[in-house]
Amino acid sequence: MNFLFHLAAMLLLISVYNAPLYAEETPKNNDNNHAEETLSMVSDVWCPYACDSNIENKGLLVDIVTASYKELNLDINYQTYSWVRAVDMVESYEAEILLAAEHMHRNQLILSEDFYINVESVFVVRKSDNITIEKPIDLFKGRLGRIAGYEYDFENIWEPYIQNNENSVAITSSLGEDHLIKLLAHSRIDIAIMNYQVAKLNIKNNPAYKDLEMIRANILNPIFLGFNRSYRGETLKEQFLTGVKMLKKTGMLEALFDKYQIEFPKHMQ
Repeated sequence: MNFLFHLAAMLLLISVYNAPLYAEETPKNNDNNHAEETLSMVSDVWCPYACDSNIENKGLLVDIVTASYKELNLDINYQTYSWVRAVDMVESYEAEILLAAEHMHRNQLILSEDFYINVESVFVVRKSDNITIEKPIDLFKGRLGRIAGYEYDFENIWEPYIQNNENSVAITSSLGEDHLIKLLAHSRIDIAIMNYQVAKLNIKNNPAYKDLEMIRANILNPIFLGFNRSYRGETLKEQFLTGVKMLKKTGMLEALFDKYQIEFPKHMQ
């Protein structure tokens, strides 16, 4: 009997010795808490829609997302990568939102179908070359520069002549569309397909580009927010659309477009 008593006492002492001194020392799953408080969104540098993450005015889409989630007090982490890398990060759940997602991403991501912006692509040429572009086949008149991985024409009228042009140069998006216009100015390419807003800002602000002009061909492509295909992604989409409705109601949504000197879309009015 004494032996059993002493054995029980020893086991009790061992369990007390190994127990944590304070209950608070028990490890907690901080990763889950962090995931609920932080929102990660990614893009390539595509100013004025998604600009460098290290500057004050980070871009129209960044500002809209930030304002839409303001009431939720989320810690928003915005970073820029190459376009291919940014898309892959959201598809593989490394990030939650892809800025400027396109129709081609519908099967891989959850798109903000009720929120989109029609962006216009234009052809930039040198005036001195006298190049005219009126129909898709005209793109074979010179060497075309484009961004690899971009979709330009949702209606697919110009797209085959852009993507399947053997006389084209496809550069990585990490260089940015600004690099395309530099190649054009230095006669490395003859035609650059670019976003209208990007081309307009470059030509307006750089005297070295005075020989460049834009040719508009009514090439429109809708861009969305793309959320990863998780339960949280679906929730974030609904929260974003609710936030956008409030921004529209208060007039803040239109003010953000004005901030970046982009015309407020008619379908949002």
